[in-house]
Amino acid sequence: MHLCLKVVDTRRYLEHEREQMLDVQTLLEYSRAVLEVEAGAVYDPDAQESKAFQIQVISDCLRNLLKVHSNIVSRSTLLSEVAKSDELFLTFASLTADEIGLAIKGHGLVDDRKTYVGSERRLSRLHGILNGDERNFMFDVYEEYRRQVFETLEIFDTDDLAVSLQSRLTTPLWAMQRRKLGYDYVFIDETQLFNENERRLFRLLTRGNTSHVPVVLALDEAQQTRGLTSAGFGLLGLEQLSYEALESVHRSTHSILQLAFFVIQRTTDLFGADFPDFTGTTEPVVSDLHKLARPPELRRAALGSSVGQETARQIAALRRDNIRQIGIVCHAERYWEEIHSAISSAGVPFVLLNQRGERLDTTRPLVALGRPDTIGGQEFDAVLAIGLEQGVVPPRVANHALAAALEQQALREMYVSFTRARYRLIVINSHRSAPTSILADAAKMGFLKFMTSAPKRRKLSAGHTRLQKSGN
Repeated sequence: MHLCLKVVDTRRYLEHEREQMLDVQTLLEYSRAVLEVEAGAVYDPDAQESKAFQIQVISDCLRNLLKVHSNIVSRSTLLSEVAKSDELFLTFASLTADEIGLAIKGHGLVDDRKTYVGSERRLSRLHGILNGDERNFMFDVYEEYRRQVFETLEIFDTDDLAVSLQSRLTTPLWAMQRRKLGYDYVFIDETQLFNENERRLFRLLTRGNTSHVPVVLALDEAQQTRGLTSAGFGLLGLEQLSYEALESVHRSTHSILQLAFFVIQRTTDLFGADFPDFTGTTEPVVSDLHKLARPPELRRAALGSSVGQETARQIAALRRDNIRQIGIVCHAERYWEEIHSAISSAGVPFVLLNQRGERLDTTRPLVALGRPDTIGGQEFDAVLAIGLEQGVVPPRVANHALAAALEQQALREMYVSFTRARYRLIVINSHRSAPTSILADAAKMGFLKFMTSAPKRRKLSAGHTRLQKSGN
């Protein structure tokens, strides 16, 4: 989180008659400074890396307890599906991380299993669909995670810092100090990336001496890919917000935006009072008539070709069309290694995106491979979106409430990857696969063209060639 806007020359922004300061830092850095937490007490100074570490530890705890509590798993349709499907397991581990941070830590239930399990109030989207046994299982995962991180490794995660900072900033001591130590104005960039624990802090960072809360939030809520249901900003102490919409998009062509907006308008929890519908007023700057532009298309891998081979083939075709910057977004984990191997074997130099917002050299030809949660903040001349297939993204699950939550997450992930593209957007699926239902609907509306890839050429032996000739 940037508390203030970083600029090269600040002199024209300052009032010379009094002392002023622009302070630029992350929420993690600010939390550590206020709480006087040493660097070694946090897994990583980078918030994205710290959260990735959190999910990895939770995944290990979850995998272990699925084996230990096999009796509970066998009685739960949800947990049985999670135990059997690698792709669903990865998604569920991410949801579990959110559950621990928001439902357990965020509601102060770290030592209160009884309230967490028995609460009639839905503490989170996931909490609302779990039965008693499943909630007990979830609390077991939390306690195992806490033992691993807090007691064994003796480190804090980002939610520990956020909850601790909130406690610090709601004391009478801070109420007295904030008029001197708080900020006149607070600017938060990429607000959609912060969870509810972190959003509760925004108003507390100000001096608290004005009738309004002097906080500026820069966000695109559609890019929040974790599928969380956050409290409205009014409930977080930010009331009577005024909105300024960016009505021009300087990145994508009109046809790409049409498809992206068609997808995001299918979300059921985005266009509420806090997040007005922006799809009717946004205008693109990049023309569909640009010499590099093409309408969005879906290509299935040709008979005899894998998704990875089709991806390498499309990279080569884009290069021939003088497309310099290419982003590959893998939506289906089952294709990750295949894509990585295929473009490596094709001799294509590429960059792996391990975290959101990585700095890329935009002055040279580039191929970047990432997942939906690491592709945000980037721009490419063309984007290849891989694996948006029926029953794969989102994965097919029996629990209807979980299926709905996963669908909402998939829609946001598609929106993020589609809006990274300037001129070209190509969806690549496996041979004979059906596209996810939203893309099938988009094709019917004319927002997406289904293209046919050429079949893989096979080398024929001389004997086989003579047989073909004699048959003619």
